[in-house]
Amino acid sequence: MSETASETMPGLALFKTPVGTCGIAWLGDLVTATHLPEATEAETLDRLRARAGGGAECTPPKHIQRAMDAIVALLHGEAADLAFI
Repeated sequence: MSETASETMPGLALFKTPVGTCGIAWLGDLVTATHLPEATEAETLDRLRARAGGGAECTPPKHIQRAMDAIVALLHGEAADLAFI
């Protein structure tokens, strides 16, 4: 896994949720795609990469981690505002 995404290549990250391993893609400050779990993490990553138009798995920046945390909270049944995404 690389450390950061570039301004021209989407960043990709998988994260654990109550419904399984989901994925998120971003480019710069914008979330460009999310993906619900597939049968395997590899499949989830492949599908996410296809939806995002490529990309590399890397450590998400703080604003993307915040989005991931809000998605996890929502999937836990908590009231989570996703409007900032």
